[in-house]
Amino acid sequence: MRGRPAPRGALLLPVVGVLAALLVAAPARAHDVAGEVLFLDFGERAIGVELQIPPGQLEAARRAAAASEVDLRDWVRDRLTARTEDGRPFTTEITDVARTWVGDGEVYVARGRLVAPDGAAPRRFLLRDDVVLERVATHNVYVFARRDLRLADTGEAPTLVASAHYQRREVAVTRPEGSLRAAFAAMFALGLGHIAEGTDHLLFLLTLLMVAPLRAVGRRWAAARSVRETLWRVVKIVSAFTLGHSLTLALGATIGVSVSAQLVEVVVALSILVSAVHVLVPLFPEREGWIAGLFGLFHGLAFASALGGFGYDGATQTLALLAFNLGVEAMQLLIVAAVIPWLIILRRSPAYALLCAAAATFAAFASVGWTVERIAGLEATLPSQLAEAVAAQAPWCIVGLAAAALTHHLVGTDLPRAPSAPASSGRTS
Repeated sequence: MRGRPAPRGALLLPVVGVLAALLVAAPARAHDVAGEVLFLDFGERAIGVELQIPPGQLEAARRAAAASEVDLRDWVRDRLTARTEDGRPFTTEITDVARTWVGDGEVYVARGRLVAPDGAAPRRFLLRDDVVLERVATHNVYVFARRDLRLADTGEAPTLVASAHYQRREVAVTRPEGSLRAAFAAMFALGLGHIAEGTDHLLFLLTLLMVAPLRAVGRRWAAARSVRETLWRVVKIVSAFTLGHSLTLALGATIGVSVSAQLVEVVVALSILVSAVHVLVPLFPEREGWIAGLFGLFHGLAFASALGGFGYDGATQTLALLAFNLGVEAMQLLIVAAVIPWLIILRRSPAYALLCAAAATFAAFASVGWTVERIAGLEATLPSQLAEAVAAQAPWCIVGLAAAALTHHLVGTDLPRAPSAPASSGRTS
C-alpha cells in the first residue's frame, strides 16, 4: 500500500536547503550569485567597501530612475549608506567605479569606505545598499566580511554576514571585538607567506648575494673573501635591501605613496636581470649594498600593494604594518641563513664559478620572462613557469647545495671545473 504523497512544498525544502548551503559556501565572486556582492574590510574607524555589481542590473536601475547620465561614483555614494544603532550616519566615500572582469564574469566594481561617526567603532551598524535595490525588485545583495584583522581574517575566505532584498533593504552587521594580538599574528603570518611565495623578490636578493664571498679583480671575480668579510658583506646587502623596501612599504601603506603598479613590477623583474649580469661580469663591485637599497625601494612598493584594500586604520595600522614587515624579514633571514653557509664553504671551490654562472643564467632567464609578461600583460611565460617550478622545489635545492658543500669540505670533491674559475686567495679562513 502506497503512503500519502508528500506536499509539493515539503519536496522543495531539501532543494532550497541545498541551494542555500551552496550559496553560503561558494567562492565570493559576483558571477557566482544572482545579484550584487558587497565586501567589507573592517578597520578601527572605517570600513573599506568593494561592490561587485552585475552590469545589466545596475544599468536597469539607472534607466528606471532616468539617471543614466549621473556620475557612477555619485550614484553609488548616494545609495550606499550606514548608520549606528542609535541612528548616527556614517560618511560614504567612493574612490572609483570601473567595469572590469572578475573571474569569468564582467561586473562594475566600486571601491571606497564607510567612515564611522566620532566615538563609534564600526563593528555594529545598520547597512543599506540601494545602488540597485531601490529600482530593481528582483535584485539581491550579498554582504561578505572579507578582511578583519582583529579577528585574524586577511581575506582568504570571505564570510557571508547578511543578505538584502527588496523587502529588507537595510541589514544589521555585527562583528566581535577581536584583539590586536590576533591582528599582529595574522599580519606576521601574511608577511611570512608573502615573501615565501615572492619568487622574484627572493631571486633578486639571493642572486646579488652569490658574489658576497668574492672579490672583483678588473672585470672578473678572481678571489675569495674571508668568512668575516663575506658575512659583513651579506649583512650590508641584506640590511640595505631591508631598509629600502621597509621605507616604501611604510610610505605606501600609511600615506598612500604609490607608483604605477605595472612600472613597479617591471622594475622588480629588471632588478633580477641587473643582479644576474653582475654575477657574470662585475658591474658595481663593492657597491652591492647601494644597488640592494635602490631596488629595495621598488620591492617595497610591490609589498605595499599586497596590503591594498585592508581597510585598517588607527592602532591596527601601525601594528599590522610592523607585523607584516617583521614577517617579511623573518622569512627573508631564514632563507638567507639556509643558503649563505654553503656558499661560504664552496667559495674556494673551482666549481663555485660554475655554480655562479648557472644561477645567474637561470635568474636572467626568469627575469626576461617576468619582464615580458608585465609589459605586455601576458599570462605566465615559459621562463616564469620554470622559475616558479624551481621555487616550489626550493627545500630540495638547498639540500643539494648543502650536500655539495659538505662533500667539498669533507672529501675535497668538486663539480667539473669551470673554464674561468675564480682563483684562490691563498689563505684559508
